[in-house]
Amino acid sequence: MQLSGDDAARNSMYRQNAARSRAELSFADYGEYLKSLAMQAEIQSFSPMYYARIAQLTNKSNQFNLTTRRLTQEEIKAIAQDPAYITLYGKLADKFGDNGVVSVVIGKIRG
Repeated sequence: MQLSGDDAARNSMYRQNAARSRAELSFADYGEYLKSLAMQAEIQSFSPMYYARIAQLTNKSNQFNLTTRRLTQEEIKAIAQDPAYITLYGKLADKFGDNGVVSVVIGKIRG
């Protein structure tokens, strides 16, 4: 399995998650805590720079992959270049840092 950029930043992400958990304790209202994070989402079509991470996400538990189909990085690349598919990734960042690519959508267009 190939390491992604998100893998390289994993230790930093663990520290950021710990900071998020500490910050959450200072809020009585969960909605206010979420607002305080100043989250920013990015949703884009698949980009080659994220193919490794996208392949990782498709190979995680069925919580992340409702089709149970496992895809290699080469299969991700082929699907991304196929106009019969909608391919989107989601990244999430907040005031504590960048969570990287956290979600993937792959959908075959009917027709």
